[in-house]
Amino acid sequence: MCCTPGAAFGVEHTVRIGFADATETLRTGLDLVGGFPDHLAQV
Repeated sequence: MCCTPGAAFGVEHTVRIGFADATETLRTGLDLVGGFPDHLAQV
């Protein structure tokens, strides 16, 4: 995983996150991250 300031890509006040792994691992992680806002809404 790497984090780069968005300014390096011409987008101020942001962070660009890059990661690499097996496709299935990435899909599982994205599913979990995608459900997090729903979890917060229930708290």
